[in-house]
Formats: sequence, structure tokens, C-alpha cells
Amino acid sequence: MNAGLALGLGAFFLMLALGGGFGGVDNLPDVLRQAGVLLPYGAGVEALAAPWTGEAPALRDLGALGAWTVVAGGLAGRFFRWT
Repeated sequence: MNAGLALGLGAFFLMLALGGGFGGVDNLPDVLRQAGVLLPYGAGVEALAAPWTGEAPALRDLGALGAWTVVAGGLAGRFFRWT
């Protein structure tokens, strides 16, 4: 149980860092910046920041969020059990 919690927390902080949760992603290398935009936190930040400035959210961000929803939902349906 503790190992699963540690792995999940490590993945969360990695996605948070790549998505801009600890500051701007301008200083990241291009490869990491592009990966961060496709992760759930980065896509969510971009999709919420656009309407804040009066623009429509980019389809790339909405598509990334939709893809993560489908993948995570499929994995949860396959592996999660109440018993």
C-alpha cells in the first residue's frame, strides 16, 4: 500500500512540475515542455487559462483531457475492484 501511494504521489508531482504547477514552463527544454502540455495538469491549465483571457480553449488541450479521461476510465474499469 505504501509503495503504491509513493508511486502515485511521485507521478502526481512529476505531472505537476511538467504542467507548470511550480512555475512557468518557459525554462523547460522543448521536449519536456511539449510533454507537459499533453499531461492532464498542463492541458487543464492551458484549457482553463484561455477562457480567462477571453479566448476559446485549444482543441489540443481539450483533446488531451478527453484522451486522459478515456484512458484513465478504461484502466479504472479494468483494474479497480470493490472486493
